[in-house]
Amino acid sequence: MIKPWTNIWKVRQRRHQDQQKDQQKPKDKKPDLQGKTVLKNIKLPFLKMNERWEVGYSKLGKERLIFEFVHNGETVQNWIELITVQYFSYKTTLFSSSKKYAEALMQYLNKQVKNGNGNMKVNYLQASKQETFFEFMVTDAKGWNDQHELERLFLGEDGIWILHYVIKDEFPMNEKRRKKWFEILKNVEVQSDFRKLELI
Repeated sequence: MIKPWTNIWKVRQRRHQDQQKDQQKPKDKKPDLQGKTVLKNIKLPFLKMNERWEVGYSKLGKERLIFEFVHNGETVQNWIELITVQYFSYKTTLFSSSKKYAEALMQYLNKQVKNGNGNMKVNYLQASKQETFFEFMVTDAKGWNDQHELERLFLGEDGIWILHYVIKDEFPMNEKRRKKWFEILKNVEVQSDFRKLELI
């Protein structure tokens, strides 16, 4: 079974390790596509917020994409808050519902956390065949920051979309922030299937 979600947490772990090594180095440079690569066909409410979120990293392929957003001068190597938008074509997954996909994703992540002698708690808030809202918290895991992450996973026309919001300096996340970001993730809209997405 293909597990396309594995890369994002491996990347975060590697970035955290690199961040610890590179504290004295000059500030990270933004990617060349910074400020240019934004999805025209997806409504991202947080881009209109005063925090001035911007693309810190993006990668598009034929069957998947990832966009990571940062703000306040942070980078994807050195962040406190991070928003991630991911898409995986149905060609890369075998799951029949959003809940089953989310459960498999959390099972995989839990193994990674336990390998680092850490603890993980998962809370499913809303779940249906088409869409699942959930959150998880990681503590005391080697190679990880303690963090609280909110997720929305939903089935699109031709693939699965996963939206993440995570914060590291507030654990657990305060209830006001938690409700705010669940509402923001809820209001993200995909206006076209993946094959018709446009960049601006």
